[in-house]
Amino acid sequence: MLQGLSASHRSPADPQPLVDYVLRRQANNGGFADERSGNGGPVDAEAHLLHTGRALTVLQMCKSPIPNRDRVAAFIHGCRNRDGSYRWNPRASLPGNVGDVLYTGAALHFFKTLGEQPPEV
Repeated sequence: MLQGLSASHRSPADPQPLVDYVLRRQANNGGFADERSGNGGPVDAEAHLLHTGRALTVLQMCKSPIPNRDRVAAFIHGCRNRDGSYRWNPRASLPGNVGDVLYTGAALHFFKTLGEQPPEV
């Protein structure tokens, strides 16, 4: 819905509830976790690269500052593997947390959103 509003050069009438919701999903490591987390609040192992990117997009579309910008950038940098690919979480030892072209492309886009330079490959 936000992308539709953005494409039509409009903005949400009352973005603050959405911004508040997104901000509550930020883990201590700077990444953002999905609402389906079962621990009551986001923890580092639940932070996901793609959820972080969606949070950045929502905050940007709502013209809200990105909280803990340095930690968000560190989270994204931490998702980088030695081969230059990116995984979804820096430390989680869960299935699927391996380098992937989707995560790699997303990480590069998120660096741009933050105004950060991605590391050299």
